[in-house]
Amino acid sequence: MKELVLSNKEMFKRVIGHRDVLNERLEDLLTRAYGEGMSIISDEEIEELNEYRQYKCACNLWDELLEFSKNEDLLEKNSLNELERQFHSRFWELYLPKAFYDFGVKVKRDHRPDPAADFYFDSDGRTIHIEAVADAEPDPKNRVPPVKDGDLESDLLPPQTLQRLANSVSGKIEQFQKKRTKGLIGKNDLYVIAVNGYRALGDRFCYDHLPPAASLPPPPIVQVLYGIGEPYLSQGKIESSRTNVVKISGKRDAPSAHFSESTFRLGAGEEVDIRGIAGVLYSTVNLWSGVPLVNDFMFVQNPYALDITNLFYFCPKRYVRKDLGSGESHG
Repeated sequence: MKELVLSNKEMFKRVIGHRDVLNERLEDLLTRAYGEGMSIISDEEIEELNEYRQYKCACNLWDELLEFSKNEDLLEKNSLNELERQFHSRFWELYLPKAFYDFGVKVKRDHRPDPAADFYFDSDGRTIHIEAVADAEPDPKNRVPPVKDGDLESDLLPPQTLQRLANSVSGKIEQFQKKRTKGLIGKNDLYVIAVNGYRALGDRFCYDHLPPAASLPPPPIVQVLYGIGEPYLSQGKIESSRTNVVKISGKRDAPSAHFSESTFRLGAGEEVDIRGIAGVLYSTVNLWSGVPLVNDFMFVQNPYALDITNLFYFCPKRYVRKDLGSGESHG
């Protein structure tokens, strides 16, 4: 199914503003295709039909997530205002609690006037706060080029891409500091930053597109959090799954590592004790990914915090850097 890269405004228009028009056009194409035969519609209309089917799936998914959040009292007050400008961010906030629920973890919305985070759940006498953040409107210059016909474009991960992910995390670390100073986050509570990197990465770029034997750097969010450099791939052609033709090239400096020390420096020399930040939950899921949605969650554990990777058992990939922190695993 074709992946659509749409602006917030265009997402809003297709799912909310122009839904009736799209539905009418879809019904018209379906009637003609299956009532009179596929031979009477053009190739362009067949492509249009496939895209409208995808719009329909996206609309159905939005409705399902919105209904779930309303029924479970998970909507933030006024969260549906300014949808046209913040559509993807609102989708991420709707998607997260439903995904947790489907994986057997029931989260609640923090409805206090000054909430500690967006959501929370309790585990072993601790409160785990979940703060959602989705990257802002994409800059076409910073997008990741798609893989086309087996060819890899050079510079798959521009420096701006990693920096945007780093900025998303840094902003929430600063917010964590303020919330803890106010006493909204308890001393024994933990804080998880749920980052959606779809805007930074563009289409759902994942290393599964490449040969299994390829020598690849860790995912972008892991590079950002652990300060691992060399985030570039060389240009090459994939000839077969058994041929390793993709190599890391061009050493580049990674953004400042967020989990490389037990404290994180903000502006003006201020430091944050990040041991209360358990880790980062990461995904590039978006409304146009198709149904059912692929579980692409990653959990990157802060090695200086209590190890809670077991709570995120549903993530296909979980990362812990053992050469940092105490090296101890805490259940």
